[in-house]
Amino acid sequence: MRLGERLKALLKNVILKLKSIVGWWFGKNTGLKVGVLIFWTLWMLGTAGLPQNQDFPLYQVPMLYVGGYFVFYFVCVIIVLFVNKNRRKEVQSTYNSRQPFNMQQVDAMTGTEFENLCVNILRKNGYEMIKQTKATGDQGVDIIAEKDSRKYAIQCKRYRNPVGNHSVMEVCSGRIYYSCDVGVVMTNSTFTPQAIEHAKRTGVLLWDREIIRKMLN
Repeated sequence: MRLGERLKALLKNVILKLKSIVGWWFGKNTGLKVGVLIFWTLWMLGTAGLPQNQDFPLYQVPMLYVGGYFVFYFVCVIIVLFVNKNRRKEVQSTYNSRQPFNMQQVDAMTGTEFENLCVNILRKNGYEMIKQTKATGDQGVDIIAEKDSRKYAIQCKRYRNPVGNHSVMEVCSGRIYYSCDVGVVMTNSTFTPQAIEHAKRTGVLLWDREIIRKMLN
């Protein structure tokens, strides 16, 4: 492989890695992630000048840093909410357009964007009473929806690799927790043989890349 091709491949891998990192930061619990990072940074700044091996009670942390933590935390949360709101609008705008929705666009989404897209897909395909669960403690279920008098517990997985058996087990448990009739795992990827076998035994529906493509267009 020539040097130019190697550099091109390296640059492509770096870009994909950065996109993955950005997607993680702007996924669920973004405010918490930013807050923890800021708190850790301010804590290090506040204790940087202390001698080593010296006890440092919590109440002696400079109030300036504590106040600064809360100010920066809320500013970051507002910024993140604004960015996520604009991203949701972009996804909704693209979905509502008459242009075909290709899977490359779906693959480039963050987990939160994919979940919002799944809501639109369900709505388009006749599902009603659609509700997204809370970000934490969702019991493996991202969306609850109803169709034909049946209640569905749906987990959304925006993956690069095949979705494994763990997701099927989670949605099985979540279906019972939310008193639903059917468990579903939606993904832009495919499923492992173990996941397919477990789904057959438990009655969980697996909506993979091809099914999502058909539901989109």
